[in-house]
Amino acid sequence: MNTVKRDAVILAGGFGTRMASSFPNTPKSLIPVNGVPILEHIILECKKYGFDNILILVHHNKEQIINYFQDGTNWGVSLKYLFEEKPLGTGGALYQCVDLVGENFIILYADVYSDLNLKDLMNFHIKSGNQITCVSHPNDHPFDSDILQADVDGNLVKVCPHPHQEGLWLPNSVNAALYCGNKKAFSCMVPFEKFDIAQDYLNILITNGYNVGIYKTAEYIKDMGTQKRLKTVTNDIENQITTSRSKVTKKNAIFLDRDGTINREVGYVRSPESFCLNYGVEHAIARINSSKYLALCVTNQPVIARGELTVDGLVGIHNKMDTLLGRSGAYLDDILFCPHHPDRGFVGEVPELKISCMCRKPEMELLEKFSSKYNIDNSHSFMIGDRFSDILAGNKAGTMSILLDSGSENKQEHYAVRPFLILKDLVASVDFILEFFEHALTVAKQIVTLVQEGTKLIFLGGNCGLTRLAIASILERQLQNPLIVSSDFEGETSVSSCSQ
Repeated sequence: MNTVKRDAVILAGGFGTRMASSFPNTPKSLIPVNGVPILEHIILECKKYGFDNILILVHHNKEQIINYFQDGTNWGVSLKYLFEEKPLGTGGALYQCVDLVGENFIILYADVYSDLNLKDLMNFHIKSGNQITCVSHPNDHPFDSDILQADVDGNLVKVCPHPHQEGLWLPNSVNAALYCGNKKAFSCMVPFEKFDIAQDYLNILITNGYNVGIYKTAEYIKDMGTQKRLKTVTNDIENQITTSRSKVTKKNAIFLDRDGTINREVGYVRSPESFCLNYGVEHAIARINSSKYLALCVTNQPVIARGELTVDGLVGIHNKMDTLLGRSGAYLDDILFCPHHPDRGFVGEVPELKISCMCRKPEMELLEKFSSKYNIDNSHSFMIGDRFSDILAGNKAGTMSILLDSGSENKQEHYAVRPFLILKDLVASVDFILEFFEHALTVAKQIVTLVQEGTKLIFLGGNCGLTRLAIASILERQLQNPLIVSSDFEGETSVSSCSQ
């Protein structure tokens, strides 16, 4: 059987200027991450996904790199090297090596740590028929990153290089410095010898009609080219944050409602000017980003069906949300919205969107789409919102659901569904999940082992500590016993049991 040849190009010619004080005379690609040179990690990732033929572009201190890796035999790959006599930028360097690789090849930077399924990326690239595919992800510093703007089909339409124009709302769709290339892309004439892929080359390709696509992912990708970011990557490896975002890992998520939960409740938001974050939200979401949970937004936007806001207008509002969050180092891993509304009779409404659907909360389709896309374990995930429609959607999807006291005054009590917890706001909810939930879960599991078959639990209303309240809710989910529940919105709930 013939095997498909998979080639990789690794750009490893950087000087490592920002790291020189801690690693003098060390090429950037040999700086250790958790005890292993970053380039070694990248080579092992290539090997894992079948990219056995690797071309490394070297310049600064090239002898150290070549002496360390030699021909790649010790890592089970074939390594070749191309020396840049003078730095030509990332784009100029690639033009030098096109004749040395196959028709399609993967392009990696030697200062980016990732846990990314490279095989899936290449398959997407080939299936899409792109000349260049750019990996995109949200990060915690979009303000100093190159931003990729896409159309509704996921095609790249513009690169916004940093520094960004003041007052411009941009999506947190950051160029991850990972690409797939097809040789056809390098037939494009570039009017200068030295140029950068992101800041120069991609916009030239778009202008000249080449197919440039975006591969959006929530897998772990982080530039480790500064002291602070190297420390973050090292901590993430030690805390298994890197592997927790792998496609094969069953993930936990915090599903977030938007209006009233993330931003202030002002009725329908029809423009970026009326969008304002709730107090403390950016720091709460940044805490999610530093944990093993994904931050996923699911929102009903009936203003689109009512004809009061276009999809492009909604994108503009979400761009502002991304920008405001990004200024504080926070991001949403993804957003899904429902544009439908069942009620007719609005001036300017969009008839085809005036339908009853399965994606409008309290239905669970938005959550289920995310669960499928990101391999999420809903039973260990949370839905947080300020209305009972959010809680019912979470319950249907099998998540634990937290109702917020803040946000909308219309809590939609007619849905009559019991939340896992009722807490003040998103800040309090994230604090509970990250600081107390694991302890409550451990205690609940210990109680489960003590409960004999046939035992019935009675949940009694009354004031008690938050952890005890959580334990009671966990027990209700785990034991699935006949229950007597007595609780009102104002109070909390405790648990006792009696043998039958």
